Amino acid sequence: MTRLGRLVVVLMVGCLLPTIAGAAMPVPAPRNPSVDSARYVQLDTRLDLGDTGISLLPVPAQQPAPPISAPRVSQTCHTVRSLCNLALTPDIYLALADKPDSGLLWRLVWVIDLPGSTCVSVGVPPSADAAEVKRLRTPRPCRVVSLIDSSTGLTLWTVQF
Repeated sequence: MTRLGRLVVVLMVGCLLPTIAGAAMPVPAPRNPSVDSARYVQLDTRLDLGDTGISLLPVPAQQPAPPISAPRVSQTCHTVRSLCNLALTPDIYLALADKPDSGLLWRLVWVIDLPGSTCVSVGVPPSADAAEVKRLRTPRPCRVVSLIDSSTGLTLWTVQF
């Protein structure tokens, strides 16, 4: 085999290793989208979403019902419009969302809340040493929360903390 041939084989194997390693990880079986397995709960106290600057408040009792229903919001996970782990059962609830620096001012939203999620950092600082890269790339327990517009059904924010 020529030097170029060995290089091509090494590069091809190097490209396949992440795929092979990733295939060994368990993949959750997709749920049937027609089966609603969400828990519909009520937010009863203020919830700050980590250091995102987003706060959620309970919805006042006199608030009119939103045009989008809770079961329709549950389907958002199945249509890939929000980050959802289909192996987990989401909590879904109404809340007033506030993030003043974004124009999100006490807006009525549906919340898809997935406590017990697993997250991996997306970026690594250029100055990170090998130990920090490993720490950042190691899956960790987290909570994934998606805010869904209660009038349109569109995903406004998804945060991991």
